[in-house]
Amino acid sequence: MAAPTVVCTEGGPALQRLCVDLSFWLEVHGQ
Repeated sequence: MAAPTVVCTEGGPALQRLCVDLSFWLEVHGQ
């Protein structure tokens, strides 16, 4: 898997928002 952190920080506001949603979802579902 490519480094998600880099994608999230370099991807622009829309991607950053998606990354926040994704990390929240992962927390809720325990990975």
